[in-house]
Amino acid sequence: MHIFRTHGFPAADRPFLFNGDFVDRGTQSVEVLLTLYAWQQLLPGSVLLNRGNHEERSVNVRNGFEHECAQKYDGDMHERFVATFAWLPLGTVVNGKVLVVHGGVDDDLTLAALEAAPRNEYVISEGLRNNARRGSLMHPAMLAQQAAQNEREERIRPITSVLWNDPMEDEGTCANDVRSIGRFFGPDVAGRFLRREALGLIVRSHEQVQAGAHWPYGAGRHLVTLFSASNYSGKMQNQGAFALLGSAADADAAAAAAPLALPLVPGLARIRVSRWLVVLLT
Repeated sequence: MHIFRTHGFPAADRPFLFNGDFVDRGTQSVEVLLTLYAWQQLLPGSVLLNRGNHEERSVNVRNGFEHECAQKYDGDMHERFVATFAWLPLGTVVNGKVLVVHGGVDDDLTLAALEAAPRNEYVISEGLRNNARRGSLMHPAMLAQQAAQNEREERIRPITSVLWNDPMEDEGTCANDVRSIGRFFGPDVAGRFLRREALGLIVRSHEQVQAGAHWPYGAGRHLVTLFSASNYSGKMQNQGAFALLGSAADADAAAAAAPLALPLVPGLARIRVSRWLVVLLT
């Protein structure tokens, strides 16, 4: 609400992109969600909602959202919210050059694979965790079931990358043992992804950073982490940040200020803005 008051409420010429983790950021997650959903229904082309890793049942159950729903409504309300989370877009491409996702990328990720991933089927299973163990002695029927499970996990692995991966200073990738899921990825991986997809920048969140914004690979290089939740968890005393994205060439083109109309809940939203897009990341 502070950013709405200082920069204006969403409008056709003032689109907002919220990049996930709408819950588990305090005691008013229900109110935050209902406010965002109301704005999205009122202005579907100007209020964009990406999915974060906390929009996953096993995460928000552990971090208080289920309990909040039960206190304010009942268990059914939590189930209804979780059902909506399954259909949230996984990322947004702005002006064909900036990819906004909650987590990160990897060497195998493509936008085509992300668009094709069955996002409504995504749940965290033991097979996706970095410490998963696979038995070598199995009944043939179990082997067939395991093969089907492995194939499904490969199809949804792009979702794990954009919800859970974190940047690191070293090159290459390695298991993200801090979170026990996803991977760390270096500047070489981010650079290859940008070249492969003809993009210029990755804007992501997922990590609390003290100044609210952080360029892990150096200022202006490949990727920026933004975190909008100031004083995270009520004790971190961090600053919050948001980004303004737009086309300088079209900054004064009032006639083209509105973004393109969006398809209904696309797996990967693509929009064009000619003034500013306010990006809030938590």
